[in-house]
Amino acid sequence: MSILIFVVISSLASLVGLGGGVFYVPALIFLGYSFNEASTLSLFLIVVTGISASLRFRRGGLVDWKM
Repeated sequence: MSILIFVVISSLASLVGLGGGVFYVPALIFLGYSFNEASTLSLFLIVVTGISASLRFRRGGLVDWKM
């Protein structure tokens, strides 16, 4: 169930250009994680989202490597 929540949060956040961290921490706290665990996991999820977006943009030729 929690994976579905994070897939939905990630999808909606990426549609509007947000990283999702604003939504991850409250969702994790709601699921029973402590604040320290929630913030750490949120940072991990943001890094994973950023890497996957970078790879996707690279495949589409949208990354300016010279810059």
